[in-house]
Amino acid sequence: MSFIWYGKKVKKQNRKAGNKALWKYAEAVLTQANTKVPHDEGTLERSGIVSQAKLPNAQSIFSQADSGTPNAKFNFAKGEMRFYISYNTPYAINLHESPTGEFNFRDKGENKWLEKAAKEMSNKMESFIGKEMKKRL
Repeated sequence: MSFIWYGKKVKKQNRKAGNKALWKYAEAVLTQANTKVPHDEGTLERSGIVSQAKLPNAQSIFSQADSGTPNAKFNFAKGEMRFYISYNTPYAINLHESPTGEFNFRDKGENKWLEKAAKEMSNKMESFIGKEMKKRL
């Protein structure tokens, strides 16, 4: 009787499934944050991006957002199981961290939009990722 071990294959599948689940969750948080992001011309909203393993080059993302939509690359099979959600304009931090009432967002957003979205979605993270993992395995 022979025994065939598929440990490496299973480990790779688990990493890929976990990364895709985390990425989908991060994208869901970004989508929620975009409902609250201050909106004038839309550049700030378009600069919102999910990146894997490290923060993106903010200047590059800002340039892409200014002219279209930024694009990120992911390596689900081998990449780190860490995702960042960021807005990448020179004024994103000032608007996000501004005290309530400092800026008039004209009912087109609010301060702390990303922080609020992350808090709103945090209680859904475990079930969201669990469902995604089950789908992929």
